[in-house]
Amino acid sequence: MDLLGLLVCWFCWTALASCQSPKPLPTCALVCLGQTIPQSGCAPTDLACQCTSKNLTVSAADCMLTNCSMADTLALAKFQASVCKAPVQNKSPIIVSVFVAVTTVASVFVAARFIHGSLRGNKLGLEDWIVTGGLILASLPIALTLKMAGEGFGKHLYSLEDGDLKKFLKDFYIAENTYVVVLAVTKLSILSFYLRIFKHIYWFCVQVWATIALICVSTAIISILTIFQCHPIDYFWDRDISGGACLDVNALAYANSGMSMAQDVIITLLPLREVLRLNMSQRKKIEAALMFALGGFGCIVSAIRLKVLLGFGNSIDPTWDYVFVVIWTAMELGVAIVLSCLPPLRSLILRLYSKHFPSSSSSSRGTSPRWVSSRSKKTWLGNKGGFLELSDVSDSSQAMTNITVNGEDYTYPKKLPAVPSKIIWRDSEGKFNLETEHVETMAPDVLP
Repeated sequence: MDLLGLLVCWFCWTALASCQSPKPLPTCALVCLGQTIPQSGCAPTDLACQCTSKNLTVSAADCMLTNCSMADTLALAKFQASVCKAPVQNKSPIIVSVFVAVTTVASVFVAARFIHGSLRGNKLGLEDWIVTGGLILASLPIALTLKMAGEGFGKHLYSLEDGDLKKFLKDFYIAENTYVVVLAVTKLSILSFYLRIFKHIYWFCVQVWATIALICVSTAIISILTIFQCHPIDYFWDRDISGGACLDVNALAYANSGMSMAQDVIITLLPLREVLRLNMSQRKKIEAALMFALGGFGCIVSAIRLKVLLGFGNSIDPTWDYVFVVIWTAMELGVAIVLSCLPPLRSLILRLYSKHFPSSSSSSRGTSPRWVSSRSKKTWLGNKGGFLELSDVSDSSQAMTNITVNGEDYTYPKKLPAVPSKIIWRDSEGKFNLETEHVETMAPDVLP
């Protein structure tokens, strides 16, 4: 621009600064305004145009980030908000509410998983400890986000105090890196569950191990790129460092979300073929398939988060613009943890559902459950509780006539069919209650 135009812009904004701001506007900010106002198409004296021009806001912010300190940028943001009478808004309560709700629901499902398994006499599997570790690890980004909400996250940049932006970006950096690991851990817990349930199906296990390798390798690559996305690392939260540079944050975020969605699809489809091949009633096949297919909901949440990511990394108002990115990230983690707990809780969920929503079909089923012979051992009920493994028990062994299997009453004739896996029974008011402890066959009638 010509010298006269620059002087006019400088005079107008200096006069406004002296009248409406207790602090003088930094020289660096005045220079950027003098360069960007004419490019926006607004006259130097047309404040209404300048306050509503998005081009001016973006170009002035780019100039400030390139040539001025973070303190100068904040000073200009505060001044523009004062001149243009920008609204004072705060989404911090929404952030806190969502995070508390997501954390509570995820914790309840993990706790129910442990309690249900203990009541049934099941031993804790590797997948139980993995998902618990994921929940504990998730407490770090949750705590950091709640801390950020108390320090300005959810407010516009012009509502912050000096130093708040640096603290926010540093906490956001740590939470961002932890999120990548937590999401991978929850997926590994689901795959570990697959390995235990279908451990006798060789090629299925090969596919599961290949998926585990894919998740581990992709997570390692994304984690390394996320940690070292800026050089030096401090440049992510301190743009006053000279000579710093960062990778394309948008491309990195899209790659992470795209990979996560692909993994969700694989994890959802993996067990469906084996479930449909099980030797069980069509109704139970559908129930089990739907339980595993719910993993597709995690893919939907990831897709929504990917859409929200548009513009991520290019924001000039990160404490305001990142709110829904972080909220959907929390939703994605919470949904992943809950979905990883659904298959182990299948029998409990079906029992609660049948209790509150009884149907006539449930009472018209056959009088005896269908079992499939175990590939390894046969199991015979002991006479004083617990279970007893005997390899020489014949299928013609005598059994009690009134038996409750996983909460459902059956009346056997005089013989007990060959039973799969290990069975545990308890004496309760004259009845023998059977509950599956481990599934070691291709086709148990009652999944855990």
